[in-house]
Parts: sequence; C-alpha cells; structure tokens
Amino acid sequence: RGWGHITTRQNIQFHFVELAEIPEVMRRMAEVGLTTREACGDTVRNVQGCHLAGACPMEVLDVTPWSEAVYRHFVRNPLSQRLPRKFKINFSGCDTDCGQAMFNDVGVVAATRTFSDGSVERGFRVYIAGGLGTTPFPALALEEFTPREDLLATIEAVLRVFEQTGNRDNKLRARLKWVVDQLGIDEVRRRVVTVRKLLPASATWPGADTCNLAVTQSRGLANAIGAALEEAGLAEVGGVRMNISGCTNSCGQHHTADIGFFGAERRAHGQPAPGYQMLLGGYVGQTQVHFGQKALRLPAKNAAEATVRVVRRFADERQAGERFIDWMHRSGGVNEVASGLKDLDQFPTPDENPEFYVDYDETGPYVAEIGESECAT
Repeated sequence: RGWGHITTRQNIQFHFVELAEIPEVMRRMAEVGLTTREACGDTVRNVQGCHLAGACPMEVLDVTPWSEAVYRHFVRNPLSQRLPRKFKINFSGCDTDCGQAMFNDVGVVAATRTFSDGSVERGFRVYIAGGLGTTPFPALALEEFTPREDLLATIEAVLRVFEQTGNRDNKLRARLKWVVDQLGIDEVRRRVVTVRKLLPASATWPGADTCNLAVTQSRGLANAIGAALEEAGLAEVGGVRMNISGCTNSCGQHHTADIGFFGAERRAHGQPAPGYQMLLGGYVGQTQVHFGQKALRLPAKNAAEATVRVVRRFADERQAGERFIDWMHRSGGVNEVASGLKDLDQFPTPDENPEFYVDYDETGPYVAEIGESECAT
C-alpha cells in the first residue's frame, strides 16, 4: 500500500505484501543480511539497545557488543522458538535508561560495584519481568550486580525459567510478568540462579565457557571453521574429521582427528593472544590408533584459513577413496603439508588488527584464566 511501520523495537514492518511475491521479497532481504526470524510469534524478539551506545559520555560501558552477543545467541536458537509468549530484551549503558530496560522481560543496565580496596568493576544490573499492555508491570532487579562473564548465562536462565513456567493455556496471562505475579519474585529469582548454576554443564555451553583449564573458545573456532569451509565451497568434502579442544587435555580428542587443534596462550608484540596448535594425521580405526603430529602454531583467528587450505589441497590431490592420513603420507608428511601454512603463523600488531587479541565469542581483550578442574588430576 506504499507505506510501512518503523516499530518501537527498531524493526521495520511491511504489511499487505501479495502472497505470490513473498518468496522474492524474502530472497531480496536475505541478500542484504536481513531476516524475519524473531520478528513476531512466541519467540525472543529483536534485541534493543540504547541509541547512544558507544557515544554517550555518561555510559558505564558500551552495550553494543553485549546486545549483539545476546542477539547472536538467541536468534535461531531452538530454545527461543516455542515460548509461552513473546520475550523482549533491552540494554542501557547507564541508569538514564535510554534503552527502556524497566518495562521489558529482561532489561540490562550497565552498572559498577566497588570493592573494599577501592577498585571498581564494570558489569550489569539485570531487571526482569517488566511489561506494558493493559496491566503494566515494572521490571524488578534480579540481583544487585551481574558480572560481565555471567550475563549471557543469566539471560538464558531467565528464558529457561519462563519456558518452563509460563502459562501456555491463556495468552492473556502468558508473559513473564504473570509468572512473577503467580510465583513471586523471590521464587523466580531462586529458580533463575539455580538454572544459571547448571548451565555450564549443558550442551549449549562447551570449551572456555565451562572448563577451568581451557584457554581458548573452542566452540567459536568450530563455528568459524564451518563458515570458512562453507564460503570456500568445501563444506561437502568428505573423509576429513576435525576435532578441537580448548587446552592440551584433549577432551575434544584432537589427537585422533585428521585435523586437530588445541588451545594455547600466545604472546605477540608484548600482549597475550589466543592461539592454537594444529595437528595433522590422527586416525582411529581397524583396531589401530595414530596420534596426530604437530604441524604449526597459529593465531586463533588464522586457524580457519589454515583448515581451508589443508582441506582444499586434500580435495584436489586425493585419489579415489584415499584416506586423509594416507594422502598426507603420500604428499610428504606433516612438515610438507604444514609448509604451505607458514605465513599464517604471524600476529599483526594490536594497532593493525586488534581482533587477533580477542578470542572468538568474547568482547574484551584475551586473558588466559585457568583454575582447578577434574582434568587437572
């Protein structure tokens, strides 16, 4: 009809599109990176943040990377697809609350806490169960302070409690605010904290997110490798097994993969940086085991490109039915294959490319923090 809506959640709506034109509209939107996923329905809706993020002189921290991380985690996440009702998340960089956190299902406001020694930590205060509608509810504080590393798990815990306790029989009383109305805020807080404690053991949280010994985000590298192979047209190459561990302990069984990686802290230009040791030629089968041999050490952000090069060469040179380990030996062994990757074992300076000093799925500078773990014994 020649007009559209710009919504309060920063979405754009076009109504009355002819049904026959929908496939073409969807294709054209996808070509420029737009999606209709989570635009409506009983899902996590578009994640909204303060419009002055990164520019406001009053902000405690720039909420842009945090809202982006929440968006990336929940959009297309199976957990988000069949909720009792819609679920809205807003971010604000300070208590001025330009992001309108106080009337959303989850409202995240950047905050600080001061320790006895005078040091200050920047993090968040998370508010839950706000909403408007015919019966408005103000959001209530979940806890006094939420550290930055706990934010994503906190929001997922709130979502899981809502998914488990929301009213699926009456949509008029299905939002999170009605869960609080029924159970009370203290009980909802208790459930959220309980679920948050258990999340590290779930399948949606592997690598440095959960392991006290891991020094790199192995899940992030796995996603990067998958995307790089897809972009290079090599995603369908068979006969190559890739395993990744966040440390040397081989929980990801990197020793037995055709292409294996284990996380290692690197130092470059005077700064710590995430890195990986690449192994080639691991094999398990026919009651035999061959452990992969060390090829070279790589910056984490170059490991996907190294994988693409090895897989491309294997696909080009392999004989019919030839296994990866046999191809590697026929091609001159691990050192010869690794020789084509030497240029990737270089870190740019932090000024040239600061991304090399931030691990996958992280928002701040790389720090290798390890502690006690069952693997340590």
